[in-house]
Amino acid sequence: MNKNQKYHHLSTLADLKNLSLITDLRKKFLMKKKIEELNLLEITLNHITKKLEKCNNAYQTNLKKFVLEKYDKLKKSVGEINYLCKKQWLIKAKIAKITLALIKLHNKSSHSHNIDEIKNIIAAIENENFIILIPHGLKLKKLIKNFAVWNILKFRLHFLNLIKQKNVTKIFQEFKIKSGLTLEKMIRKTKKNILKCEINYENIFNMHRFSKYAKWVKKLDKISHKKTNTKNNNIDDDIVLRGDNAIQLKDVTKYYYNKWMVTKILKNINLEIKKGEFVVILGPSGSGKTSLLNIITGIDVATSGQTYVNGQNLINKTSSQLTKFRKLNIGYIFQSYNLLPNLTVRENVEIGWKLQKNRALRLNINELLSVIGIDKYQDRYPYELSGGQQQRVSIARSMAKNPAIIFGDEPTGAVDEEMSKQILKLFVDLNKKYKTTVVIVTHNSIFADLATRVIKVNSGQIIQNYINHKPKTINQLNWSK
Repeated sequence: MNKNQKYHHLSTLADLKNLSLITDLRKKFLMKKKIEELNLLEITLNHITKKLEKCNNAYQTNLKKFVLEKYDKLKKSVGEINYLCKKQWLIKAKIAKITLALIKLHNKSSHSHNIDEIKNIIAAIENENFIILIPHGLKLKKLIKNFAVWNILKFRLHFLNLIKQKNVTKIFQEFKIKSGLTLEKMIRKTKKNILKCEINYENIFNMHRFSKYAKWVKKLDKISHKKTNTKNNNIDDDIVLRGDNAIQLKDVTKYYYNKWMVTKILKNINLEIKKGEFVVILGPSGSGKTSLLNIITGIDVATSGQTYVNGQNLINKTSSQLTKFRKLNIGYIFQSYNLLPNLTVRENVEIGWKLQKNRALRLNINELLSVIGIDKYQDRYPYELSGGQQQRVSIARSMAKNPAIIFGDEPTGAVDEEMSKQILKLFVDLNKKYKTTVVIVTHNSIFADLATRVIKVNSGQIIQNYINHKPKTINQLNWSK
């Protein structure tokens, strides 16, 4: 497929049935036959759904004016509902199979799928408009059987509760399933079995749904990081990081998955951060801000997309290449200080300083210690310092190699308000003095007033990205927010 060719983005069943964009006559003929079959199944499904709805309404009406003598008649109605549900499930499973086949055909340019095509297939799987995750074969049979038992048990529980309410012990004896069980025990056992059916339903359905979902996410992950086929897989190697950008993300998506579970952490992130900016990334816990930080720093790798940091695309790098990249380009400050207790302040800073192999780029340690305000503590050990002082040492160690970008993950999370102000002032001063790009991730909205750029993240998406034209000083911050 040509690199510039448009892909078929499917959002509704109408898009799926639209063959106007299909040029391959053989594929068009094959898809036309499947669409005809799909249309017939949809008509049948609609007919059964209406019949089931009518049957359910009649059953619910009779259940409201339920008398004990009509137990057998209502139980027969439950059987009829289960039969219609079974037919509905079977048709839905066929529709699911054809739908997924059509989605694959819409997005298949050759004998195998490329990145954009796989992304479109995953997007369709995530789209609620498509019935494409219904189990087939044995799993479907188990699901139908479990559903039927669940319906019968619910009816039985209603019947037992009615006996208890009316206190009709004679009828209870006639309908008793096992001798020796009291009414209360039968109610408890029925409730337990209903819960068991509900758990089985979730397990059977989710196991199938996520295994299919995970299969395509795994394919996407594998093809995105395959270095040898980058051009064939539509990774644009010609994109050049703009001269004034330190960070540039394009369509970055991140999934965490195993065989049975898929979680989409980041959703098509597009972002540009210029050199020398002071950036604050805000977001509540679980919003995806730390995952975003990990991808930018090369601690983790995106499932798909392009991650350009300091002129390098990180998505196709190996673990050892990423380690080397972080060593030369990134300074990272954690909430915990991670200082070596048996080394002095100066020796801890020298560890970071020696990571920079280019001696010309290294910062002067004496000057750095003075700027950070810990020059008089350079011969002390970490245990002789306060929490804020230890964090200063941690910052000095990260800055000593003169990184292109310095990242802070909740860097003031372990200190009090006064020490937070001092640490934040230090970040601002380092940004101004050394023109280092600073990116701080936090949930504290107060920090946004300091930044030149503010990025707000929620539910794995950037919901706001704006430039702060008038950053405040530390003393102007309103800590009572």
